[in-house]
Amino acid sequence: MNILDLINTNPITGRATSQNFVYRELFRRFDFNSINIVETGCIRNPKDSCDGWGTVLWKRWADKSNSFVYSVDNNSQHLFNCMSVVKHSPRVFYIHNDSIEFLKNLPFPFFIQFLFLDSYDYAGDENNKKLATEHQLKEVQAAEKNLQENSLILIDDIFNTTSFQGKGELAIPYLLKKN
Repeated sequence: MNILDLINTNPITGRATSQNFVYRELFRRFDFNSINIVETGCIRNPKDSCDGWGTVLWKRWADKSNSFVYSVDNNSQHLFNCMSVVKHSPRVFYIHNDSIEFLKNLPFPFFIQFLFLDSYDYAGDENNKKLATEHQLKEVQAAEKNLQENSLILIDDIFNTTSFQGKGELAIPYLLKKN
């Protein structure tokens, strides 16, 4: 197996460049060894390939590496949409739960090697944006006990890489302080 095989057959998701970056980073950190991938938030609109379609790509990684994907969403319709797009796989588990509660209640030593935080839209008025950043920080804090030194965390909706404007506004500085 070659990482280029996975990258060159990337499905069109609207975010192929960033997803290929993630594939390369996963390969660099873990080769094709089995890992646990946890994503918060999933496909809301099965017709919009830029809207929460990470599960499609994480499943492809899982199939090639004998890894597992845990897709958590608090909206059962989103999970249904995700299942209709991703198709059945013994490597993908769908969890109907609040992401913070799910992460908080993960047993130790269940380790998350790749955490993709894509829940709670950073949209609308300033209050909703503030709630999205706080939610993201709470997800990171809830997952901390299950992360390893080489775990990869991908945070969706970052609009400025200097100020971390977006959902990671609180979570990224928090993670940086913790190294």
